[in-house]
Parts: sequence; C-alpha cells; structure tokens
Amino acid sequence: MSFLTPLAFGFLGMLPVVVLLHLLRERRKVTRISSLLLWYWAEKEVHGSRLRSVVFSILLLIHLVIAVLLALALSRPVLSGFAGDVERNLILILDATTSMAATDIQPSRFSAAQTRAGELLAALSEGDTFVVIEMRATSTILSRGSFEEWSWARELIALSKPIGVGAEWRGALMLANAVVDPVRENRIIVLSDAAIPDLSPALTPVMYVQPEWEIINSNDDGMGQQEVENVAIVALTSRPLLSGETQVLMRAVNYANQDVERTLKLSVDGLQAEQRDLNIPASGIFDQIWTFTPDVEFIEVFLVGADALSDDDQATLVLGQAPLVKTLLVAPQTNPEGESNAIEALQHGLSAFPQVVLRAVTPQDYHPASGDDLYIFMDYLPEKLPKGSVLIVNPPIENALIEAGEPHANLSPITEPAADPLAADIDWRALRVDQLTPLSLPDWASVVVSTADGKPVIFRGRTDETTLVGLAFDLRDSNLPEKLAFPILLSNILTELAARHFPTALEPGLAYSVSPGRFQEDIRVMGADGQEWVLEPGFDPIFPGVFSPGLYTARGLDASGNRWEERFAVNVGASIESDLNPRVAPEASVVALPEPVSLQSDVEIWPGLVFALLAILAIESWLAWR
Repeated sequence: MSFLTPLAFGFLGMLPVVVLLHLLRERRKVTRISSLLLWYWAEKEVHGSRLRSVVFSILLLIHLVIAVLLALALSRPVLSGFAGDVERNLILILDATTSMAATDIQPSRFSAAQTRAGELLAALSEGDTFVVIEMRATSTILSRGSFEEWSWARELIALSKPIGVGAEWRGALMLANAVVDPVRENRIIVLSDAAIPDLSPALTPVMYVQPEWEIINSNDDGMGQQEVENVAIVALTSRPLLSGETQVLMRAVNYANQDVERTLKLSVDGLQAEQRDLNIPASGIFDQIWTFTPDVEFIEVFLVGADALSDDDQATLVLGQAPLVKTLLVAPQTNPEGESNAIEALQHGLSAFPQVVLRAVTPQDYHPASGDDLYIFMDYLPEKLPKGSVLIVNPPIENALIEAGEPHANLSPITEPAADPLAADIDWRALRVDQLTPLSLPDWASVVVSTADGKPVIFRGRTDETTLVGLAFDLRDSNLPEKLAFPILLSNILTELAARHFPTALEPGLAYSVSPGRFQEDIRVMGADGQEWVLEPGFDPIFPGVFSPGLYTARGLDASGNRWEERFAVNVGASIESDLNPRVAPEASVVALPEPVSLQSDVEIWPGLVFALLAILAIESWLAWR
C-alpha cells in the first residue's frame, strides 16, 4: 500500500483533541430537589477528581475511529500489484528451417516444437493475446490474435513444415520486439534447435523482453555437447567448358566424428547412370567431378543411407541451355547508303547472345500474331502493341501509342539512375546522346534513365498484355554501340523481357514471382512428389514456397501463343542446416520500453474509507441523540 498525500497524516493530531473534549465535557440533567443542603457532599467529588481520569465510553471510541478514518481518507491510500489481474502477451518464434526436420527426436524436432507451441497457446487465459512468428530465411508473422483464437493458431502451426536455408534470427527477434505490448506482461519464447548462424552479441538486437530459448534436440543440456550424425550434399554446381561440355562438382560433408559409409547414385535425365560405395571420414569432405555432354538436361545425385536428416541426402541440377528467344525486328529500310546503320548496330549487339534467333521485316510485312517471343520496333510503332515482350528504339513522331516530338540536339548529360536491374553494371557517365526524341510517357510507362534536365532516355512500361522497354534516341546519335555498356544493356533488356519464367534453382520455402507473367492459360507446376500447383494468368503470378527438395517441371502458354516447358531444382543441403550440432543460444540486451506503462493496477481506496466514515457518523448520531 502507498499514499498519494502522506502529509494528511498530520490530521491524526485530532486524537488528543477528541480525548480532551471528552474530559471537559459536561452533561447536565435538570432535576427538582427540595434543598441544596443535601448535595454539598458532591462538591468535592465534582470539582476535585473530574480532570484526573478519562471515562471510557462507546462515543469516545467512535470519535477516535472517525478521526483516524478521516486522516486515512485525506492521505489517499493506494493498493497495487494484483498479479492475477495482469493480461499476458505470448510471442512465439517457431524455427521452421530444414534442420528442424531432423529425426533425432521422434518423430522430428519440428513435431516436438509444434506440440510445445500448442501447449503454450493452450495455457493462455481470458484476455491474453499471442503472436506466432515463423522463422525461415525470411521471418513472417504466421498468426496473431486473442485468447479465443488460440486453437485456430494451433491449426496453422500444424500445417507448417520445416524447410528453408538459414534462419533469419535477427529479423525474427526484431519482429518480436515490434509486437511487444507495453500494457501487458510480455513473454518471448523461441522454439529452435539452435542450428542457426553464429549469433554475435554485437548483431543481436536490443530487446524489450529477454527471449527465452527452448532448445529442441536430443542433447540433454541443449548446448551441443553431443553430436548428431548426418551426411549431406552441400553443393552441386556446374561450369561450361570451351568444348561445349559442362563440368559438374558435387560436395558431400560428414558432420559426425566417425567414419560413415554411403552409396552414391547418379541419375542423368531421369535414368540411373552411376552407383558406387563411399567411405567418408569423420568430419570429412568428399568431392566428385563429372563431365556431361551438351544434350544433358538435368542430373540428380543421391546418398543412400540412414541419418538424422534425409532431405539433404539428395540434390538436383538443371543443365539445359537457356531457351531460344525468337525475335522479330520491325524497321523501315530508309538509311542512305554509306551512313552507319542502326539496324546493323543492333543486329551486331544481339549476335553476342546465342539464344536470340533474330529476323528482320519491314512494317508492311509485320504481323502482330507472328508468335515471336520478342518484338523490336525501330523508328516505327504499330497502332496497337502486340501481346508479349516489346523493345522500342527511337519511337517516331507520328504514332498512336506514345506522344513524341521532333528530335533535337541534347546538351544535357545523362544522370546516374537509381538502383534498377535494367540499368545495372553500366557506367552512365561515359555515355553520350547527341540527339534525343522528347517524349510524354503515358500512365502505363515510367522513366528508368533520364538526362540532367529530366528528359527520358530509357523507359519501361506495362499494359494488360504487353511488357516493354524503350530507348528514346537513335543508336546512330549516341556512342552507345561503341561502348561495353551496349551488350550489358542488351543483356539487362533480355533478362527483363525474355528471361526464363523460372530460374534453374529456387530457394526452398520462399515464394517466387514468376516473370514475365503474361500468359494465355494457367501455368502448371508439377513437383517431384506429385503435387501440382496451378498459377492463373496475370501479371507476375506468385509461386508459393515449396517444401520438398527435387526436380520441378513448369508448363504454360505465353502471350504469343507459344507453349513452353521449364525445369527447376529445389535443394536444401547447406552447412548451416545440415550441421545438426546446435550453437549456443544468444543473449540479448534488454532495455525498458520506450513508453513504460505499469502492468499492475493501482486502486485508490479513500472512497471506501469515506463511506465507512459516514456510516460511523450515523451510528454516533443515533447513540448521542437517542
């Protein structure tokens, strides 16, 4: 108990005054008598001993209690600290990386973490809240809500699967910091096997609440004192040879302190090509190199044998060459003989890309439904853009798509553009554009590179059926074809307009934006385990994070009407995940909340004292006047 105005206890000085009043008080009763002579004997009794003692009475006790209650009420006493009334905020960080699939705890570490998360959620009380953070290479909030929604959160946790390379522990802790509720009792619990990157104290974020690490593995103390046997394929990479063949390197690592025996199986384009027995020394590395002919599309490598983590015992590598890009160049043949030809400069630049199959036509021979992968319009624009990918070079003055003015001399230098994949790796200060076509871009287009006075030099745009990149100048009026920047810019343009729909390898657990995303029908992706995903047509459809390693096949029909098929691989083997021996959990520094709020309720009790005071006064009045 505390007092807001403790100086009011000075009113306890009223107690002696109450006693004094009772000593001095006289209570007379009028009585008729025959003579005063009969009462002389009482004079000594009345005047002699009246002030020597206090006669106890109920009224005296009541008056003293009233004085004490009045002093207490004026001092404003406060009661605080009722723990049972404090609402809680539970923040769970669930490690969902590949190492949590290890089976040194049955059925797996992740299953044990799911069970523990359910127990913590079930222990919440009325008025409590929770936040569940899923920690992978990118940490996200899986669920959050109030006590009434904890069963729904447990169902979402049950649907989660352990996949992903590298736990974003720092992002997860910062995310937990952001959802701390200053008016509740917060608790941050990390459910992890601690097979995470080394956590430097300097990189650990300053927390508002000290995280509680619950280490889930087969070790008694959870600090990595016992090893967990695991052999993993941590690398499967390739490099082209001058002969046209492809060299592939595979690396396997034994993370146990004892020799292990495994069987290596190699599959080429789905057919078994090699099998051999291996003996990998304790804490050792095994490297294998193969050379494949250009016609090989993909290879798969397997390590047969039992250990704590099976997902990293296989790896897939897609070797197929980049798909051919059928390119149609549409330009009027009006260049006088003897002058430098912009068409020839562009053709020469594109010849550096073997996947580009180029043919040139005049506007009279152009057909919008030719079925090409990339359309290039130079000094010409049709009335309507074709479906698919388009490159515009020097748009003409009179066209129905982009408002263009008369080309004029440009004296303004090119400014260094902001970070953009289209402008990457180019020294723009060395480029010169002597004559520029002024453009007023429509709403569906934006500037990528401009001059110092704000005129567009390179732009990009997107409509319902077309994605395009544009150059607002004639190649002959610049030094671009003479610079190394020219093939780099063409490579950036081809990457944006005619890249594979999927890369050859996807990181497990992360969603991927499919590009380009203009299709005439659904994209269908078939996984190695038979699961199928259907992505509807539209701009940049999202392919969800996959949970199984292996080879995936994607098929679709692009905006030009061409059917395509691509393969990509998902591998999970990595040192940070396959080394199942946990690291030491980090210690985080803790600071007070930015705006501290008391978690305990403070209750002033003076109104109750005043009520009691009034009740006692009523009793005193009744006794005094009855």
